[in-house]
Amino acid sequence: MTGNIDNFDAHADDYDETLASALSFTGADGRYYAERKIEALGQFLRSSARASPSRILEFGCGTGNNLPLLRALFPSAELHGIDVSEKSLDAARALNVDRCHLRSYSGGMLPYPAGSFDFAMAANVFHHIPPEARSAALAAIRRTLAPGGILAIFEHNPYNPLTRIVVRDCPFDMGVVLLSHRDTAALFRHAGIAVLQTRFIIFVPPRLSLLHGMEKYLAALPLGAQYGVFGRWAGSA
Repeated sequence: MTGNIDNFDAHADDYDETLASALSFTGADGRYYAERKIEALGQFLRSSARASPSRILEFGCGTGNNLPLLRALFPSAELHGIDVSEKSLDAARALNVDRCHLRSYSGGMLPYPAGSFDFAMAANVFHHIPPEARSAALAAIRRTLAPGGILAIFEHNPYNPLTRIVVRDCPFDMGVVLLSHRDTAALFRHAGIAVLQTRFIIFVPPRLSLLHGMEKYLAALPLGAQYGVFGRWAGSA
């Protein structure tokens, strides 16, 4: 990941508050959006009848909002998180997530042996990476996947007007270039990762929680606030 380290270090202490402010008009906070992503991950695994992963990497784990949710979804898995911001990692360490190993990263090859993980995830990370560096970042993640390993990338949906407002008003999203689901799928294919499924998420805000159960039937519609692209690395010689 080659995002702005200073920017994320500056917001590490008040990341949740800054994000909540940008999301305030939606009636949601960062945790709500994190929960929806991990819920979508669980739905993908169930719909594809895939076994739960045992070795997990979160690329760009930030202050660790996803780590407790990953631990709850995969109670026996070995968790690893990596990020460019040491101050964000300090906040993630303070969560004391059981059996979770955190490391800093400054770009290039990830500090893990090839084939270390059977699942890797990047959640709202790639729009912080300059477009010209995204293929290299994805290749770095792919190297750490074992043959048959699954990659999930979650991103903001640029076709959703409310999402664009949130990104516009969020201080640590200034100047980012959003990826459409087609852009993300193209990155997968360029890296040799087969796209298995794309799921759109977050169609209704928390105040309409009675409608939340309907979202799984809307997952193919490119209208949700965010999306997830799921792919499989077959491995190669």
